[in-house]
Amino acid sequence: MKALIIPALLASLAALMLCPVRLRLDVRQSGFSARIRLKVLFGLIPISLRYALEFDPERAFAQPLDLKSAFTLYRLRAFGGRERLEPKPKKPRARRLPAAPMLKAFCVKKLGVRAKIGVEDAFCCAMLCGELNAAVPSALTLIMNALQVELRKSAVKAVFLPQFGKNALETEFSGIAQSNLLKLIEGFAAALSEKMARRRRAEQRNTCPQTG
Repeated sequence: MKALIIPALLASLAALMLCPVRLRLDVRQSGFSARIRLKVLFGLIPISLRYALEFDPERAFAQPLDLKSAFTLYRLRAFGGRERLEPKPKKPRARRLPAAPMLKAFCVKKLGVRAKIGVEDAFCCAMLCGELNAAVPSALTLIMNALQVELRKSAVKAVFLPQFGKNALETEFSGIAQSNLLKLIEGFAAALSEKMARRRRAEQRNTCPQTG
């Protein structure tokens, strides 16, 4: 009986390392506000986070110009109400954990944009939507390739619908990415190694004697 314990533990550990981790991000924008939902599925365990992002145009274009303060992010509670999230101070580059190695651990299965764009000039509206339908999928694919993120074939889709005779903008974004615990650990280790290398280079530059 004892001889079966170690193989069982190894099998359980292997199953845990290969347990799928699935992320789904949905963003719906209308007017000057957006609703954001992030759902994480670790095996059969779901975790859902909801946020609201609001934009104040009066504050954005006030003098002096400050676009950052015009955005306010809220965390939406499960049973109603919301909590304002204050922006955190930006860390120096050498102290930030690089995102690229973590992104490489994921495979993007779906990346979609659907928008309704309204411009009073019908011809301009039709031309704009046509150009966006052609350009946005290629742009999203190039961004994913630049980040070295694995992208499933036909994962990127974009649909821009014209709304004639009125000024309007409504956008829906959805993305699904999948990985497993083993790949995430490898990505975190690579990111941590890169962070330590950045810190060493920054310390070397600070300690080098200035010449001239």
